[in-house]
Amino acid sequence: MPNDKPASERFSDLRKRAEKALQGRSPDNLESTELSNEEMHSLIHELQVHQIELEMQNDELRRLQNEIEESRNKYSHLYDFAPIGYFTVKKQGIIEQANLTGATLLGIDRQSLIGKPLTRFIDREDQDTFYLHHLQVLKKNGNHTCEIRMMNYDNAPFYAQLESIAVPGEDGDATKLRTAITDITDRKMIDQQLQASLKEKEVLLQEVHHRVKNNMQVMISMINLQCEKIEDKQICDELNKIVDRINSMVLVHNQLYQSKDFLKVDINTYINRIAENLFVSHGVDTAKISLKIGKKDIALSLDSAISCGLIINELITNSLKYAFPEDRKGEIRIEFGYLDDGQLEMRVSDDGVGLPTNFDFKDSDTLGVQIAKALAEHQLGGMVKLDSTKGTKFLIRFKERSCNDR
Repeated sequence: MPNDKPASERFSDLRKRAEKALQGRSPDNLESTELSNEEMHSLIHELQVHQIELEMQNDELRRLQNEIEESRNKYSHLYDFAPIGYFTVKKQGIIEQANLTGATLLGIDRQSLIGKPLTRFIDREDQDTFYLHHLQVLKKNGNHTCEIRMMNYDNAPFYAQLESIAVPGEDGDATKLRTAITDITDRKMIDQQLQASLKEKEVLLQEVHHRVKNNMQVMISMINLQCEKIEDKQICDELNKIVDRINSMVLVHNQLYQSKDFLKVDINTYINRIAENLFVSHGVDTAKISLKIGKKDIALSLDSAISCGLIINELITNSLKYAFPEDRKGEIRIEFGYLDDGQLEMRVSDDGVGLPTNFDFKDSDTLGVQIAKALAEHQLGGMVKLDSTKGTKFLIRFKERSCNDR
């Protein structure tokens, strides 16, 4: 056990013990030797030097002892008044030691706190969490962190984070835990408010997407009603193209309304729905014209997804209209992939009759191609390439921009 007596008292005790030991020695044990005066003076000089050395060593020991006492007091204050509650908890869960902050946190004086089970201050519903935490630290002879609900001595609740480390005994097995308890009530309250605010915004965004989708569907219904009163088939065909374009945007908002992520659109699901709608609206016989979509885990922002959807709408419509005349069989393929430079490449192709040899899509007066080119260059900030060596293949390359770039 450490000696708590002051340094001066301990040196005085040592002196008394030494004198007592000297008195207890028998004279026979003391050697008597006749010494000359010179030898006697030399011996006295040596004894005086040793005495001064001992006094200097004693002074150094006293100085070190004072420094130790000062350090002990300083670190005792740091321990007691740390912003975190520190506890030593026995294997059985009994509080053995606590700093003043810990006692204040639990609303009880330190002396009364010692010997009480820590579970006395833990919410009943979270006691299983604490027991599991306690066992994990003891079993692994390591450390573990958990968050639980606690209460002080007057049953006032608060949220706490417990971080415990095992204290091994002489045999190496853990016999105690050193546990730091931090009051995280303010943080928890802020987290709950943020979660509630986030939930409110998610509901609001869902409602926005739902209303946009409904408004677009109203527009589609109005166009369809108008088309029923128009006898000119060419005008109706043009109106139906507008309906297909609106439908491609409706699908995005419908997908986002059903999604938990309002920033990104799963491109595979989106493309599938656009293509299926177009095949149905054009009355395509899927036994003759098939659709192949390359599966890639790619998500696009809302703006990019709408632009890509409108481009696909125009290019597939052109393929269905011109690539397979006279019941010709074939395939339309849509693929997405990343290039080495980080750009995205969207490929829309068919193995149909191809384009006329003198066709220049850059100067084309076809509305669908003009729309696709404008969307690729101005909305996506990309470029369009045409490969007509076998069928028709449009390649749209663009850099997907983050929300911060907008």
